[in-house]
Amino acid sequence: MTTNVSAFAGDLEALDAWLNLHVAAGPVAVIAGKNGDMDTVGSAIALAAHHPNMLACGLHVGRAAQRYVAKHQAPFRRLKSEGTSWPKQLAAIVVVDAAAPDQTGLMLPDVPTCIIDHHATDGWTLSNTDLRIKWDVRSTTEVITRYLATHSPSTLTVPVCEFLLAGLVTDTGRFRHADAGSFATASMLLEAS
Repeated sequence: MTTNVSAFAGDLEALDAWLNLHVAAGPVAVIAGKNGDMDTVGSAIALAAHHPNMLACGLHVGRAAQRYVAKHQAPFRRLKSEGTSWPKQLAAIVVVDAAAPDQTGLMLPDVPTCIIDHHATDGWTLSNTDLRIKWDVRSTTEVITRYLATHSPSTLTVPVCEFLLAGLVTDTGRFRHADAGSFATASMLLEAS
């Protein structure tokens, strides 16, 4: 799990290179964890806003997340736990805020996979074409915010910032469990919007 600030920069460079490689090859599904909370749905939608070849999707959208999806008419495709048919040209998947494959609730396709997560546990088995970004932060939205601020600042529109900030607020228990990085991320999102 990455905790070093200079390592964060290296992770963001690796993520950018990995995403650029795969969005050039075809569609990339950005899969939210099956709990459908604001952190996972907000992270998926925000990251997918980065490129037209990316689409946020997942098994479930929680009540709070559903309000934001409806308010912003955000593209989020709900999938079925069984029988999900993935596009034949699917280039890769990015899984956000899930510590293990079973936390997606889906049968994942056999394509290059990127995991972006903040949980202490890790049940993923990855190959050499896969990427893991795992930071010791309070919310996955912190990783996504820093990636977008560094590599795609124009993606940080008011709706995207709202999704990310709402995910940060809920995952930190309204900042009761926040740390300095959480507050810095919140400040960055408020300034961007």
